[in-house]
Amino acid sequence: MKVRFRLTDGRQVQLFHKSEIEVEPELWDEKKECYKAKCVIEADKRASLNKAVADRKNDILKLYNEADKNGLDSSKFEEVIDRSINPGKYKDTKGEGFFESFDMFLAKRKMSDERKVTIALDWYRHITPLVPRVTHLWYRL
Repeated sequence: MKVRFRLTDGRQVQLFHKSEIEVEPELWDEKKECYKAKCVIEADKRASLNKAVADRKNDILKLYNEADKNGLDSSKFEEVIDRSINPGKYKDTKGEGFFESFDMFLAKRKMSDERKVTIALDWYRHITPLVPRVTHLWYRL
């Protein structure tokens, strides 16, 4: 079962976050929010889970205090938390255009330099006739 966090701020705000931290329900103490004291479990596993839960609590509180609270609901707050936990997932591609993406594609592909030049030249031959039309439409808008 995944650990679910609930954050309340007065009567008006109640936010939820379902984490990727998993525990066995019969071993979990809901009041103390950790493994039960009398359950048989490895000490390092117990310590790592308790640390993970405590760290996530601190992260949630920090993100909530920094967040814009106007119109904040559980789904938006879940996205704020996910952006904090997985920053690579939300890479900002605003400045990247088609040409930058194509250059990155050529850089990441495993191929010889001759093949890269051939692909770039073929692509350039196919796209060159389209460029004046695209710029013409751009100015028309």
